[in-house]
Amino acid sequence: MHEPPDVIFREANFEVFFVLDEGRRLNDEWRAELERRRQAFSLRQLVRREKRPRRISASELQSHLATTLRKKAHNYLERGIDAGDLDLLAFVSLKRTTLDANSHFPPPSEYVRQGWRSLSIVGPTYARVLFAHSDAPEILRSNLGRTVLFDVGAGL
Repeated sequence: MHEPPDVIFREANFEVFFVLDEGRRLNDEWRAELERRRQAFSLRQLVRREKRPRRISASELQSHLATTLRKKAHNYLERGIDAGDLDLLAFVSLKRTTLDANSHFPPPSEYVRQGWRSLSIVGPTYARVLFAHSDAPEILRSNLGRTVLFDVGAGL
């Protein structure tokens, strides 16, 4: 049986989870994309045009975490796993929406009450530590509340 954490990096104990659009299943998507690429005969067939995602506020983004984190907190409590030893890392992969990095991040009060040591989010173009208790790793505490934007370069 798998016990947390998923990744140990220096003094961090990362428990990783995905934040997806409702109804999305990554394995199905990956399988379909692999098949699409295998059937392509030209580069033109590989290019995909997607609608620009709708921008959402940080508050709306944080609400996407709620269901999964409540379930995780409940399951870990039932299994006797101390959430206070875990640094949560949410990988945000939303196809229809993207974070408005200029929006205000509300206090993550609900998640703090669940007992996690820290909570960070990583998306395709950003990363942010939402909270980190005093016993969280220094790398998380020193970046608390700072949004890092990645340079994604020019798109096709």
